[in-house]
Amino acid sequence: MIDKKVRLIAVLGETAEQATMLLTKILRSAGFIVSTLNQEEHSCKDALMTASKICDFIILNASLLKEDILKDFNLETILVLCDAEEVNANFIEKFNNIILPYSFSENLSIKEKNVLFYSINSNEADLIAKNINPQDDKTVFELLGTGVIGRVKLSKSSQLSVELVLAVSSTLVAMGVPLAVVLNVINQL
Repeated sequence: MIDKKVRLIAVLGETAEQATMLLTKILRSAGFIVSTLNQEEHSCKDALMTASKICDFIILNASLLKEDILKDFNLETILVLCDAEEVNANFIEKFNNIILPYSFSENLSIKEKNVLFYSINSNEADLIAKNINPQDDKTVFELLGTGVIGRVKLSKSSQLSVELVLAVSSTLVAMGVPLAVVLNVINQL
């Protein structure tokens, strides 16, 4: 079970909005109190202050964190890169945990961080989507990682990509959410 320390998940990439919605849906279905912040930069600090008092998880678009406002909060921070082409190494250093596509593994030198890599191409990643099988009404694939394996049946009507589901699943598994809970929600979409 996850301890009660408040966690802030900052999502970066073109599909950040979809990732935020999926993260929120899965975490709420697991019984967590989740706040999604969409505030402009000037009110983000106030919103974080309020949400950090009542929530288990706070999810926001990483672009809202332009200032170094995280230092004012005692939050466990997670940065999730969904589909960003590049990211500033100094920005990454602000986070305790980082979830990245495996393609970033050779380009970044991240010191003293908890990093989890995901991939649909490399068996070297921590969480991998394998045996991807597009069908008429769904895409079926397996999630494989250290100690975890699960089958995903992703409905085409959900309009979610395998990569996005992999990024979200990696984030939740890294935070201690059981893969069975994650898969249950995804397979119902």
